[in-house]
Amino acid sequence: LVDDSSWGTDNDEAYMFDLDPYNFLADIVPQKPTAPSLDDLLKEADGEKKAQESAAEKSEKTLETEESDDGVVIGSAAMEAAKDPKKTVVDDKSKDPSRMVLLTGVTGYLGAFVLEELLKQTKWRVMCLIRAESDDSAIQKLLKHLAKLEVKLAETEMDRVGIILGDLSKPKLGMSEAEYAQYVDAIDEIFHVGAWVNGILPYAVLRPTNVLGTVELIRFALSGQRNRKVFHYVSTLSTMNPFTSEKYNRFISERSITASQADYFRNMGGYPLSKLVSEVLLTAVADKILDFRVFIYRPGSISGHSQTGAANIEAYINKLICGIIKLGFYPVSRTSRYQKDWAPVDYVAGSIVHIARRGPIYGIFHMNHPYSIYSFSMERLAKAMRSFGYPVEPLSYNKWRRKLYKDMEREDDPNPLKPLRSYFDGNLQHDLCFENKNTMMSLRNDADSPKCPFITDDIIHRYLQYWIRQGVIPKPDELVERYSTANSGG
Repeated sequence: LVDDSSWGTDNDEAYMFDLDPYNFLADIVPQKPTAPSLDDLLKEADGEKKAQESAAEKSEKTLETEESDDGVVIGSAAMEAAKDPKKTVVDDKSKDPSRMVLLTGVTGYLGAFVLEELLKQTKWRVMCLIRAESDDSAIQKLLKHLAKLEVKLAETEMDRVGIILGDLSKPKLGMSEAEYAQYVDAIDEIFHVGAWVNGILPYAVLRPTNVLGTVELIRFALSGQRNRKVFHYVSTLSTMNPFTSEKYNRFISERSITASQADYFRNMGGYPLSKLVSEVLLTAVADKILDFRVFIYRPGSISGHSQTGAANIEAYINKLICGIIKLGFYPVSRTSRYQKDWAPVDYVAGSIVHIARRGPIYGIFHMNHPYSIYSFSMERLAKAMRSFGYPVEPLSYNKWRRKLYKDMEREDDPNPLKPLRSYFDGNLQHDLCFENKNTMMSLRNDADSPKCPFITDDIIHRYLQYWIRQGVIPKPDELVERYSTANSGG
């Protein structure tokens, strides 16, 4: 790992250094692209040929084979691999109980629901990397987190959950030498959901967890005696924010980003920059090692669970809702309707796992709402809050901001938006428009693929009910008197 102790918070050279995988992985990443060996292809061809012959005997039909340029008769999957190792069709291995996956970020918001979907959609064993002092404390930490998010798993599902004590920010992921040697040959796929999510901290602070953690997982994926591990990386749509100039289309496509575009990175915030650097590293390594399969998923604004209402109170948009409820007013602007692209967490997590087991062999996937450019606006949100019982009133943005700042300064019960004060120094920004063609192509042909609901008043009411159950916000009738006093005082 690289010593970053001398870096300041605004050091541009930090991320520039990190964009080159050879600065970290020169011992395992080749200078020239490598494809599967001919021996590997012939073994695959031989296996397919035997399977075809067996099927032919049972069905008394002759199956077609294809002939490669050198005259070797091989099956269709191996032929595709010979042409391009990354464009073969992936068999659905979700029912194979011998497969084992490594999941990071399970004690975060999205990670908990990815765990749920992995256990419900597959028969795989899921090893969760958790930072804790002992196995017992890690288990209790996980169970408490799942209970808070109202994730209910059957005992038979929990039997397939394992714990690995570790830390993304440490060499070898914080594992002991023995554990690392054990799991590096046992794991088949990696689901990297974990990250230090913070919209204020600079890149240099987030780097050890968000970037070097990815580097350690890449090393883990390429090590061991077995095949390369499939790498599923959860990024963010905010990595695409620099690519919104006039030279690009209005709808931002599911494109990959390379180090050659680093000039666009300079004004990015620390968190999206750390995710983008990780994307660049993964793409660069995959370009060199052609049988290293990488999936990149970019969620945007993730809303709560569409059925249970379990919503992440730490997310900006959810803090905004709670702040509006406490204040009694919502902002309106002549220049912006504050439109947001909101996708429920159950759809996002379900889509990630579905694509992982049934989708193409690699790709980049935008996890925004598939059926509407903007899932909701401030006006629709206020309407849902009022129909639930919170009598919030409109106020011009500048007046609303002044009232909010005043509420933030209260010594008793300050507004929950206080830690995010800098977000309101400018105007409220609506979300950008993102394409999700890859995602929809991967989901649309499967009857069991996740379906994304529209964000209705009923769904927003479920989020409010969840926060009430969690003690985050008071019931509407408990705020009526406070609202009346605030409104009369102007």
